[in-house]
Amino acid sequence: MSDTETSTSDVDDEPTVESLAARVHDLEETVHGVGWGGLTGDENAEQRTRIKTTKQVIELAESHNDDGAPLQDVYSITSILGIEFDDAKEEVEKLRRQGEIYEPADEVVRVT
Repeated sequence: MSDTETSTSDVDDEPTVESLAARVHDLEETVHGVGWGGLTGDENAEQRTRIKTTKQVIELAESHNDDGAPLQDVYSITSILGIEFDDAKEEVEKLRRQGEIYEPADEVVRVT
């Protein structure tokens, strides 16, 4: 295999925000048994789901980036999943305060 073939293959394997969001959505359905739209309207249940989903997004984005999960990617993916920017930002802050994530660099987070 030539260097050109290897680099083309590597580029094709790079995840997109949309592919990561689809993967998180699939994981969420597997873990919770329902999609994002299947919530009951219970505010506490919705918040718990947002927190879990946000953490899953961070874990997934982190697995594709050696430096951690760029917050811009986290917010893009959570937005695709139907979580408003302000809500996602609030969930990231809660996860940070609870010690479940940390920020090794500006605008980059990692799961503890």
